[in-house]
Amino acid sequence: MVPIQRVLVAISVATLILLTDRAAAQDTGTPSADKFAMPSPYSPYVDRSFPERPYLGDTHLHTAFSMDAGAFGARLDLRDGYRFARGESVISSTGQPVRLSRPLDS
Repeated sequence: MVPIQRVLVAISVATLILLTDRAAAQDTGTPSADKFAMPSPYSPYVDRSFPERPYLGDTHLHTAFSMDAGAFGARLDLRDGYRFARGESVISSTGQPVRLSRPLDS
């Protein structure tokens, strides 16, 4: 190796050693307990084992669009199903007026 190349290599190595030692010797400060605290869960309901607002009522209704119910005579359409859930009177597939005693989600 040419002497100038040896000098450049020596300077490069010395620079790396100085930079590495200086970076390692820097004070990073006292760690805060907040850095290691667990963040709050995304959902506020994670630790709850009970429902706060249970939905009561019949949530299952077949309309004429349901293949199995349509084949057996269900004639209500989607609008009738929605009106029925809101508590309005509708005429059932058997021709009788029907209404929920208490609308869903009320």
